[in-house]
Amino acid sequence: MLPPSPSKAPPSSSTDSTPTPKPFVLAAIAISCVIFLVLSYCKVLKRLCCEVNARNQVQRQRLMLDDSNFENPSYALESTVIYSLPTYQFKEENKEEEQRPSNTDCAVCLAEFEEGEWLRHLPNCKHVFHVYCIDTWFRSHSSCPICRSCVYDQTIRAECSVLMETLRREDFLQDRAAHYQMLRSQVLRNPAIRYESTDGL
Repeated sequence: MLPPSPSKAPPSSSTDSTPTPKPFVLAAIAISCVIFLVLSYCKVLKRLCCEVNARNQVQRQRLMLDDSNFENPSYALESTVIYSLPTYQFKEENKEEEQRPSNTDCAVCLAEFEEGEWLRHLPNCKHVFHVYCIDTWFRSHSSCPICRSCVYDQTIRAECSVLMETLRREDFLQDRAAHYQMLRSQVLRNPAIRYESTDGL
């Protein structure tokens, strides 16, 4: 007799019921993960690039400031130089003439020039400003506020400083001579002082 053929057991529904994932679903999940990783990587790279660019820009600005300070250092003008710059009174009728200002408003206070206002004219660049405004500007700068050109040549600055030192010494000598003359006249007017000074000799 033949042994009974083994009958196929029906699959148990409780243990082997996990469905096998379909390849389409697996591919969609994998593509989503890859896209997420690429976007995260791009965001990190963008942040790093922005930080590097910001750092480089700060360094460039520092270098530009250093270069501009080296080429055209900012220093105050002496009051004698400021007062030596030409001034004139603004008149509407002068607009057509040679004395016409190169600009019609003050770049320091941003107000337009009005009839009768006193203006200071910068000879090198021909720009014009209110006297008070540009004098205030020149207390901390030595260049034109519009074009940044020097108000006067650097060689003139050296000559001017020598001249100013000479004038200061001359003023001192004149003050000293005036003081001496005043003392002399007091001694001559007051006999008591005259006799005290001769008794001490």
